Amino acid sequence: MAYPSLPESAQNELDNLNRQYLICIHMQEYEKAFQLVTSLSDRMLQWQDEYGQRFHKGLPIHNTGHVLYLQNKLEEALKYFLLAYIEDLLSTDKNKEDEADSTLAGKTLLLVYGLPQDSLGPLKETVRRLKNQGRVPLRPEEVVSEFGGSSTTETAYKRLEDKATIEDRQSPRRKFMVFQSQWEDRVFIGGSGLVINPMRDKVQGIGIYDTVVATDFDMPEGMSIYQKCMTLLHCCKFAIFDLSSQGG
Repeated sequence: MAYPSLPESAQNELDNLNRQYLICIHMQEYEKAFQLVTSLSDRMLQWQDEYGQRFHKGLPIHNTGHVLYLQNKLEEALKYFLLAYIEDLLSTDKNKEDEADSTLAGKTLLLVYGLPQDSLGPLKETVRRLKNQGRVPLRPEEVVSEFGGSSTTETAYKRLEDKATIEDRQSPRRKFMVFQSQWEDRVFIGGSGLVINPMRDKVQGIGIYDTVVATDFDMPEGMSIYQKCMTLLHCCKFAIFDLSSQGG
């Protein structure tokens, strides 16, 4: 993707806030996670003003949707995933907008929310037109307004939301290290974001495997996220990893 790197001091601050956010997600401290990620969104907008250039804001936008999704606020979360996808479109090289379908936001829209791929075409065309006109917005919300034409921004969102599948995916936490399966029947599924859900569904659909996802289990007191993941991984014969960046 074509976008300028953050200055070192800003990148360090971003990395630090994102680490805190990920810890809160694993600890199920969703309110704190939401505060952190919205704070990071504000900082990135400040950095754009301070340095006079556009920076890629996919990380805080996508993660805002992520924490809302984990609180079962699925329709509200969808708006942020759409904005993160638009941010990815804005950050691609001209005429390579299809690459955004492979980003974490793109896969969340296509696999988790089940949006038809052709429903994203008008968004790509809107972004492509803006690029050709030399108008690359600093905020993805501006693209939604352009996409909506004479309609309101909310109507533009609704046009996409109506094509999505919004299902309640809430499930109780599993007790750490308690399994109702044998080692050879377990599959550890790792990665970042909500694309783990369709991966879990595919494996469960086979009907013979117990899927083990770290965030499905209680967080043991005194254990780091790394230790938790590695312990669960060790308890499984098989493993599947999604390597998309949580950075959006």
